[in-house]
Amino acid sequence: MKRKPSQKKKTEPDNNADPNLLTFGGHLEVLRRMLFRIIAVVMVLAVAIFCFKDKTFELLLAPSQWDFVTYRYIERFLHRLGYNFTFSELPVIAFFLGKLNVVTASMLAQYRKYAFLVIMVVAAVITPPDLMTLVLVTIPLYLLYEVSILVLRRMEK
Repeated sequence: MKRKPSQKKKTEPDNNADPNLLTFGGHLEVLRRMLFRIIAVVMVLAVAIFCFKDKTFELLLAPSQWDFVTYRYIERFLHRLGYNFTFSELPVIAFFLGKLNVVTASMLAQYRKYAFLVIMVVAAVITPPDLMTLVLVTIPLYLLYEVSILVLRRMEK
């Protein structure tokens, strides 16, 4: 059985191929160059940090000191308002905002994941830079948020 001319295998090179395409070896060469650049940048940064290690540790460990700049700004701002805010008042504030029809229990429940993110950021700002104190501040704040939802649900009944 003879093949028709249209059924012949193509042995001619594809003239439509892009000459800018890389081969596997070409990709490996690009990867090697990128890895060397990354290693060079990391080494330069490591040497720079080592040369300025005193200033680096001062910046990294600053939140563990009582006179850290964030603490001072928050304290000044609250004193200018004439108010010593404690986070335990969160359900009380939610109650009054619920009475004014500003927030509802369903709205707080709907934005629960965003509230958790905001609580984590606030806890990260007001605590020293370690995970344990972050967790120890985040859990009670989130529980107070949940209590606020329960207070609003009871108030709406």
